[in-house]
Amino acid sequence: LKPTKRYLDLSRNKIRELPAQIGFIPTLVELYCSFNKLTVIPPEIGRCVNLEVFKVRFPLLNLAR
Repeated sequence: LKPTKRYLDLSRNKIRELPAQIGFIPTLVELYCSFNKLTVIPPEIGRCVNLEVFKVRFPLLNLAR
């Protein structure tokens, strides 16, 4: 079975990095990650071809480019 999650709110969870596995949710349409401690957003997020909303509000700590 493939994941069918469309909405994921990870806000306010002290997350430092999104796992690469986020790319295995191709049905994801909305992803909210505000108010965490993100330093890494994996390139695998590009596999979320249906992603329309990706909200990240401060702080972004030394986010790699």
